[in-house]
Order: sequence, then C-alpha cells, then structure tokens
Amino acid sequence: ALPAEGLSGIVVDGGVNVEAVESMLAPLGAEYATIHECAERVAKMGDSHIDQLKEPVQTVKGMVGTLDTVSEYASELSHLLPGMLGADGEPAHYLVVAANNAEPRSIGGMAGSFGIMTVEDGKMSMGDFVGIETAPRPDDGEAALPLTDEETRIFGERVGQDMRDVGYIPNFPRVAELQKAIWESSGNTEVDGIVTLDPVFLQRILALTGGVTTSDGTVVDGTNAAQVLMNDVYLRFGDENEIQDAFFADVASQALDQILGNLGDVDLAKLLEVINSSLDDRRFYIWMANPEEEAIVAKLGAAGLTSTSETDPVAGIYFGAASGAKSFWYLDTDVQVSDGHKNADGSMSYDVTVTFTNTLTDEEASTMSWYITGEAAIKRSVSDMHLDVYLYAPAGGSISNMQTDGYFFDSGYFRDSWHTQPGDDPMMKASYNGIEVWYGVTGINGDSSTTISYTVTTSPKASAPLQID
Repeated sequence: ALPAEGLSGIVVDGGVNVEAVESMLAPLGAEYATIHECAERVAKMGDSHIDQLKEPVQTVKGMVGTLDTVSEYASELSHLLPGMLGADGEPAHYLVVAANNAEPRSIGGMAGSFGIMTVEDGKMSMGDFVGIETAPRPDDGEAALPLTDEETRIFGERVGQDMRDVGYIPNFPRVAELQKAIWESSGNTEVDGIVTLDPVFLQRILALTGGVTTSDGTVVDGTNAAQVLMNDVYLRFGDENEIQDAFFADVASQALDQILGNLGDVDLAKLLEVINSSLDDRRFYIWMANPEEEAIVAKLGAAGLTSTSETDPVAGIYFGAASGAKSFWYLDTDVQVSDGHKNADGSMSYDVTVTFTNTLTDEEASTMSWYITGEAAIKRSVSDMHLDVYLYAPAGGSISNMQTDGYFFDSGYFRDSWHTQPGDDPMMKASYNGIEVWYGVTGINGDSSTTISYTVTTSPKASAPLQID
C-alpha cells in the first residue's frame, strides 16, 4: 500500500500526500480483525529461553502491537483525514498558537502569537502571525462562552475573555473551545481546529528542518530556539513591547514556513519521534472542532486531556503566572512521590511533595527590565514571582494532609473575580468536573522556595501505579 517512494512519499514539500495516506490506511483498516487476532497471539507468547531470540521476540511484540493500534484507527482515519487535510473540496483553517513558557499557564506557556494555517488538498500554508498586544478578546467584558461557577472560582473570569489566559485551565479541549470562541467573536477567520506549540517543540522541529534567520540577523535553530524565545529576547529588548511582538511574529512565520517547506526532506521516523516526545511532555496539542475528528485526535494521544481514568490514576500538578512577568525562565520545579501503601478498601495512598524554587537573585533581577521581573503591586521584592497552583486528585480519588511551607496570598488579595481567588487557607479545596482540586496563590522571592506536601489517594478501582501529569 505504500507509495513507490516509501514513507518519504507520505510527507511531501508543504504538506501531506492525502491520496497516498488513504491508499495505505484503507487496507490496514479492512484487515483489522486479522491483524488484531495475530497481535493477541503474539502478545501471549512467553519469553524465549534462547538468549539470541529474546530481543527479536520483544521487538516483534512491540511492532505487531503498534500495527494493531494503527489498524484499529486506520478505517476511521481514512474517512476523516481528507476533511482534516482540506481534501474534500473545502480548505481547512487552523489557528496556530505559539505559546511562551517564560510566562507559564497550566497547559504550558502563555499564548503569545497567533497565525492561520490553511490546508488544501494536504498542502499547508501559513498566514502572517499577530503578536500578543493584538490578541483578540471580546469588547463587551463578557465571556465568549459561558463559564461554569467552578471555572470562575478556580481560574477566574479571565479564562473566558482573554486569549492569553484561557490556558490556566489544564484541559486543552476546553482551552481550545474557549479560544476558538474568543477568536471568532472578534471578527477573525472561522477555524476548524487549533494547534498549540511551545519553543522547545519548535527547537526540536528546527533541528530536523534547519533554522531561520530573522530580519535583524538573529539565527534561531535547533540548538537555541528555547533560549532565544523564552529569555534572550527579553534581556535584549527590555520593555520595548512592539519590537518583541514583531520579533516573535517574525520567528513564528519564518519557522513555520521553513518547517512546512522542508517536510518532504525530513526523516519521517525522526519527525514522529519529536511529535510523540512533545505530546508526552505537553509541548504540542491538537484540537478539532468536529467531534468525530477530535475523538480520533484523543485516541492518538494528541488532545492534551486531563485524566478521567480511575483504573490508571493520574494526579495533576499545574501552575501559571499569577501576575504578568517573564521571569519564570528562572523557576525550577521538583516533584517527589513515595512508593505508596494499600488501604483497606483497595485504594492506594501516596505522599507527594512539590517544590517551586526561584533561582533569580535580587542582584540579577535589579539589572533586568520590569517586563521580565513584573511590576505588580503585590511584589515584595524585585525578584518576587507569583504562581497560581492547581493540584488535581486522580479520578475517583482524593487529596488530604495538605501542608505548605512558603508565602501564600490570602483572601485579601486578588479581590476581583478576574483572577484565581485565594481563600483563608494557603490551599483551598474545590471541585472541577467531578475531580477534587486544591488551589492557591504563592509568592516566591529570589533564592527561595515554596513547598507543598500532601497525600494522594486513588480510587479503589486503580490497577496501576500513580502517575503525575
């Protein structure tokens, strides 16, 4: 079923060979029953007693298992991909969001630059990017879509009104749904989906396609993109916001053109490796407005969902900048999880400790522009950074024994409903879509840390060890 050129015939300059993909997926999907039976038989094979066969047998198990998964989705994909790739007579339009982790959000970085990617018959083209100061938002002060009471309490009204702030919600499908509404309510192009990427993902891709040189001569490539976009640009341009916006837009436009223009020359296996690793560490997301297309994106692990599984428990540790600053390049995080112990009802309890450390000193901060360090009235020192922290229990589980060491804002701060609302305790208990959530707002001076220790208890249905997102 492969084209004559092999896998290189799948990804061509500027896009995807839709016809070749369809011709490969259709027979794979048609033969799923047979492939699945083979995969089940291979999976039941014991380990070989002959040393020379142990590694080959494990390799075959892995390959047939992968083929089984691909075959399962192949029939759906063969029907849905043409529409997703603008090959059914109607071009597809996607909003590409370049996020910057120097000012973090729960999903990764703050949405900083926006561009429209048009896909027609598999061929992709990028429009110009707009910077953060032109990020669209409704003019009437109302959310583009109704927010729940839980969202307003935990994340603030900002998530329904400002493209930059929707990402405080950790669940990307909800983020993208709100971003689409904000984008379109501001009179912009209607979009069929949203793709979000961060500077680390960009750096990994540029390492495959080659770098770009901006109009001012700056080289951005597979060795330095993260450093340039998350730190150097702010040190270099200080508080010259318009120049920064122009620089980010320049890099985003050139980089996406470079990537799309060189896809055909990229080793497909290496490209997939970059995409998979970036999905695993939350640097790349895809959302589709069409529910059927979104379902396949979720199956392929690209949707950025928060976990709802009781059997495979996941505890979330999410955080975002509580005040405007680009100093979070200097933030270190450390998470420790105990081995856990079994409870009488079959659930498991784990001791979790998360430590946020501000590595920026007052001396260093005093030489930086306010754009990096921030100028919020709540700052206690020039190096002070502020974090909204959201701790999610696993589905069907709970959080207990909450202990904090550090400075936390109380209910006297952030009195308006725009922001996350601190309470009388450092961390407050709430619920979001049936999941127990604890939230609080901490301030961390330079060379200081905030530590939060607590116990996570899984559902009694849990059959796997606790994972941390």
